[in-house]
Amino acid sequence: MYRITPIEHTADKGVLVEADSYAELFVGAAEGMFASMLDLRDLPIEIVERIEVSAPDREALMVAWLQELIFRFEVENAAFFAFNIEEATDTHLVATVRGCPWPATRPRWGAAVKAATYHGLEVAPTNGGWRARVIFDV
Repeated sequence: MYRITPIEHTADKGVLVEADSYAELFVGAAEGMFASMLDLRDLPIEIVERIEVSAPDREALMVAWLQELIFRFEVENAAFFAFNIEEATDTHLVATVRGCPWPATRPRWGAAVKAATYHGLEVAPTNGGWRARVIFDV
């Protein structure tokens, strides 16, 4: 289980994710990012993709994960709303993501996320769970 709390930041936006497991942290961060810009309720799954990212540490892995999703949204016009983390270590993540096409002409309800940033980034264990704080450049 996880909880997503939007973060208001001067000219940007972000999410605070509190999760029971390390893998759920990545799910919550991705859902929070997409929910900040799109209404993804009641959409059919039309796209299923496998994503694999590696990075030198947990924080860089979180940024790499979100950057890959942003890339696929901007370049492939794919919005994702279902995430299955198959493997998550400190330096490697494998996931199956599900979503639907989202053409640039389709409405958004929030500013587009341009990048996940390292500003104020946190990925850390807590008592009985995990917490991530991510600020997005919009």
